[in-house]
Amino acid sequence: MKQLSLTILIFLFVFGASASIPHSPRKIYELAIKADKIVFGTIQSIGFQRVTLKIEGSLTGETDSITFNKVTHRWTEYKVGQRVLLFLEYWDRQLEVMSSGHEGEYPITDDSIYINFATLPSFLSNSNSEELVKSKVGNYEIFGAKYRSMRMTFTEFIQTVQHLRNCYNFEYGQYNSIIKTKITCPTESFGSSSELLMNWIIDVLSGKDER
Repeated sequence: MKQLSLTILIFLFVFGASASIPHSPRKIYELAIKADKIVFGTIQSIGFQRVTLKIEGSLTGETDSITFNKVTHRWTEYKVGQRVLLFLEYWDRQLEVMSSGHEGEYPITDDSIYINFATLPSFLSNSNSEELVKSKVGNYEIFGAKYRSMRMTFTEFIQTVQHLRNCYNFEYGQYNSIIKTKITCPTESFGSSSELLMNWIIDVLSGKDER
């Protein structure tokens, strides 16, 4: 009986400790730089725990299709035909959408992609870009449900992700905080097609506004 009580107490302690840890969504630069796979396409089939995406394009070399684990707290139900971009990582040898919510999955409609609001960098204080960014954030109706996000043209977004993967890397410290950023190409090479978002990210990664 004492052993059972001790087991219950240990369980409650561990569960309580893990439940008290706040969920901190991973930012867009983390998704872009640290993803094992970055693919976009159309949901082809849905199983009990797994979803298969028909790949239209990839930034990491994949073709045909790819299967990943379902997200528990997605903003809407999975349906065949939904177009999305996925930031995926391996977890226990299976592909998972990055971040513990649905933040590593961005919906696509026509020529637009919607960047999950939780993955945007912190707003820059005293920045002229802040109001421009805020004007692009809204509660968009995506796949039959509200999705708070920043709308961006798909081509510009892909260019931004490519620049991040080609030109940046960083190291994590305690509590997954970024402790060291490495720039591997000149910022002038970024161009101006996605200047607003890219400049915002550059400021954050250079340590000007990381909080």
